[in-house]
Amino acid sequence: MILGIDQLGARLKAHYDKVIAFFVLLLLVSSLIYLGVRVGLIRQMQADFDLSISSFRAANPNADQIDSTAFKDAISSMETPLEISLDATNSYMFVPGTRFSCRDCRLPVPMDAKKCPHCEAVVELPEEVNLDADGDGMLTEWELRYNLDPYDPSDANKDNDADGYSNLLESKQGFDPTDASSHPAAVEQLRLNKITGEKFDLQFKSRIKTRSGYKFGLNYRLPTGETKTDFVAIGAIVADVEIISYKEILVKAKSAVGKITRDDSELTVKTKDGDLIVLTKNKPAQHVKLTAHMILRLADGSERKIDVAKNDEFEIEGAKYKVIDIDGGKSRVIIQGLIDKKKIVIQHESKQGRGI
Repeated sequence: MILGIDQLGARLKAHYDKVIAFFVLLLLVSSLIYLGVRVGLIRQMQADFDLSISSFRAANPNADQIDSTAFKDAISSMETPLEISLDATNSYMFVPGTRFSCRDCRLPVPMDAKKCPHCEAVVELPEEVNLDADGDGMLTEWELRYNLDPYDPSDANKDNDADGYSNLLESKQGFDPTDASSHPAAVEQLRLNKITGEKFDLQFKSRIKTRSGYKFGLNYRLPTGETKTDFVAIGAIVADVEIISYKEILVKAKSAVGKITRDDSELTVKTKDGDLIVLTKNKPAQHVKLTAHMILRLADGSERKIDVAKNDEFEIEGAKYKVIDIDGGKSRVIIQGLIDKKKIVIQHESKQGRGI
């Protein structure tokens, strides 16, 4: 009985799961047969390989086997050089390794030794030698690296990249003297011109007692040159100083008219710079206000004057600094960056500023 196409399609739809299962089973059986064939081939290939290996014969079957002991000993001796013992104290000489001379006995000492094996002296490693052929402050190796003349000291003050900083300054701080964008901070071009002093023009002249306490008569000079006296209490501010404290000191003394009581009372004031000054009644103050007059050399060759006192703040190319101290004795100014807190010593024009 021949089925029509429609009838065959209907039967396939009714039994499609059995058809799929048949084809899956057929695929699995085919895969197993293929794997079996492949395993057989691999085994045969392995057997052929083993047979070929076992058929190898030495070209010189009677030759002695090489002893690698000598080779291993040579490698070991290179890693740990032989040291020749002089006596039972384990002193050594003329060994194939890096050595330096003992400062005391001048005999060779191993680089890692803490004491000289000959005289037992505590040894120090030799200092690293940095050559400066022309004595201009720039190392010979550094000058050669940047195509400078290591035998011409005049190139230290030159500015090869025209960035406003000398070759010497860039050398000391590790910058590239051939790259205008590589240079120290602008503050490194700040130099001290001079330090001037102005005597503290404020005197403690008198004292009066009121119901609320003492008031103190302070005499000072106005910008016009005239003098003025103010009577102020503790905590008041006069002539840019704050009255901090008072201490009464009465001293018995002798004079031409007999015994007297001298008033050496002290009044402590605080300046706007933060300095505490002790004023003795009817005696001139010993304090001197210092002002640092500095010059900043700009990249275009021009100069900018900067006059500051202690605790003043100023700005250089966006970076802010504060004056920490003005040392008139050593002719130097110490400033500090407000952001990085790095302290820098500013000295006279003939010297270089340096961090501390």
